[in-house]
Amino acid sequence: MDAEFRRQRELRIRYLLENSFGSRENPWISKLEAEKVILHVAVEHGIPLDGAKDIFSRRGRRNQKLGNPISGFEYLLKNLDSTNVQTILIHEMVDNNEREYRIFTDPEITKLIGLLKFPKERLTEHFVP
Repeated sequence: MDAEFRRQRELRIRYLLENSFGSRENPWISKLEAEKVILHVAVEHGIPLDGAKDIFSRRGRRNQKLGNPISGFEYLLKNLDSTNVQTILIHEMVDNNEREYRIFTDPEITKLIGLLKFPKERLTEHFVP
């Protein structure tokens, strides 16, 4: 992946986050979250919609059961159920406070489907990424 492609991807992700502030689809994203400085967007993974629903519903239930709910699961699952996008891209992001996020978009990075915000201090023995 060349530097210009990465820069364009990060700009599209920032645009999606900023436009999600106060939206019905992701109402929990605060103005502060929308304005986070993106330090690094790592690997993006494309997975089929049905696979994303299966994987992340199980992970969401497990994290909640362990008392370590990750912000955004409720809206991610709702949005995965209502989207017509068949392939979901998952972008791994780290902000300037070293907090990790997973950002879920369509393949063209024009629609934000969900955002998971991981605890800054993870309990690795109980944590499911």
